[in-house]
Amino acid sequence: MRLFRIGDILPVVLALGAAVLAGGQRGQSDRSHVRLVTPNQAVNLPLNRDTLVSIPVRDGITVVEVGGGRARIRSSPCPTGTCMRTGWISNPGQAAVCMPEGISIEVRGDGVEPDAVSY
Repeated sequence: MRLFRIGDILPVVLALGAAVLAGGQRGQSDRSHVRLVTPNQAVNLPLNRDTLVSIPVRDGITVVEVGGGRARIRSSPCPTGTCMRTGWISNPGQAAVCMPEGISIEVRGDGVEPDAVSY
């Protein structure tokens, strides 16, 4: 007596294959970018290009670094330093924010966009 037939196993194998392929596509693509928002403007920086941006803020200069497919707030004169301790971000949807200086960075791309934005 056979418990499984090929018709029973084939849909499971196809579903697992599709899940593996979809999971492999979650990495970065050339379309991924960092959305840098400052008190005065908002710009997109490509994740595939090494960039160092110095932003004059109320208490000094905040430095945003993009390199190796990831981004971070490298330095900031803010009193808590929480934004710098966030570290590197690289996946769509991840963000680092310096509230005292009004600076934020968010990785976007691969069709991932925010559900809502609040000001």
